[in-house]
Amino acid sequence: MHPDQLVAGKVYFLCGYHNSKYPVPYIRTCVYVGKNLDQNKEEQTDEYFFDHPQKYFHEGLPKTPQSEIEDYEDSANFENLIVTEKDLHLLNDYSGFIAWVASLKNEPNAERIF
Repeated sequence: MHPDQLVAGKVYFLCGYHNSKYPVPYIRTCVYVGKNLDQNKEEQTDEYFFDHPQKYFHEGLPKTPQSEIEDYEDSANFENLIVTEKDLHLLNDYSGFIAWVASLKNEPNAERIF
């Protein structure tokens, strides 16, 4: 995905493969919270922060970007997913995710595992 397409509070899917020989999918659902949230780090490259859906929607309402920054700064065990620009190609929105899943059957060796 292009970074300009990311919208805070929207769900995205990080998609890849567990094995390079077989298209066994690795899929991680995440919620985009913002860019460069670590204000103590001198950025060499942009970092895009994603949260676990269970944590993000735990009260039934999306968090605000400011509350997410405060949670990040207060957290001793920060477990958010951090994606750099070189890995954004692994990220899909809903329609990209559907297309990616549909393409699994066309991958080499797919007939052996599906």
